[in-house]
Amino acid sequence: MLKRGEAALALGKTDDAAQAFERAALILHASDAEMGLVRTTMQAGEYRRALVFAAHTAGAHLDEPEGAALYAWLLHLGGQRAIAARLLAETDAPVTRNPVVEATRRQLRAALPIASSQLMAPPTRFAPYASAPNLPATARVVGSGVLIDQGTRALVPMSAVPRSARVWLRNGVGITTRATVERYNAAEGVAILRLASPLSRNTELAIAPKDPFPGSVAYTAEYSPSGNANPAWPVMHVGFSGATMGNGVQRHLGFDLPPGPRGGPVFDAAGRFIGIAIRGSGSQDQLVTASRLQQGAGTRLGRVNPAPPSPSMAIDQVYESALQLTVQVIVSAK
Repeated sequence: MLKRGEAALALGKTDDAAQAFERAALILHASDAEMGLVRTTMQAGEYRRALVFAAHTAGAHLDEPEGAALYAWLLHLGGQRAIAARLLAETDAPVTRNPVVEATRRQLRAALPIASSQLMAPPTRFAPYASAPNLPATARVVGSGVLIDQGTRALVPMSAVPRSARVWLRNGVGITTRATVERYNAAEGVAILRLASPLSRNTELAIAPKDPFPGSVAYTAEYSPSGNANPAWPVMHVGFSGATMGNGVQRHLGFDLPPGPRGGPVFDAAGRFIGIAIRGSGSQDQLVTASRLQQGAGTRLGRVNPAPPSPSMAIDQVYESALQLTVQVIVSAK
């Protein structure tokens, strides 16, 4: 049942994978079947349910600390870093060091965690499986972007997609597609890409009606750049929106992020899109606001959500939206 579930998950058949892992869990109450369910739920885009399953696995199988490592990884990615660090500190006694736990500790101490080869093997596997197409050996992840126009287009940093490159996009549940540059917007530093096939068609970008005021809560999600094209789950950061610059148009992002190419979406406390993070000319990153992006993308950007159900959204709910809206930008030379 475990092998059947893993094979189905690798093909993106999450319903079949869930059935197989559930049957395996009925045969034996063990962490490997439960971690399979956690990863299946993540690949279905259900981060909040995955956290519940992961919490059970970590607490019910103290003698198998890989489950706690997976739970800590998911907490860290979702912006709950202090809780993830405390969980790892209480896991795995020093006399019986577990290699998966140790690898997890090393990565989560890094500025941008990347699932190493040791963390990509089942039953843990800290990443989704990638769908077709097969990518060339020279392909690599160079940055992040955000889906717009009901998953048929994307906004990415202009610097990430030179005219001489082939481009693919992949969301946090592993779905991959080719993309071509439709238009460069030099004034904003972004490019609009058209996708060969839609990603996350049922996930529409909800836009805040106003630009954020300085000091308001903000979330941003992005992928760690790497020397390969491996699939991954995005990393979310939490901070406070910055003020406008001297020209009154450009804005500081407002909070420090690890060095990187940027390009991920930025959300307000209600989980609404307020812009895209790009690298600034100086030491501070910038926020290209949704209002500025609408001038170039128009109604393709998404729908304005003037009255959210709640003035604030739980952090895990924000991440669940970001999981499918945030895309890896993958390039290879032509």
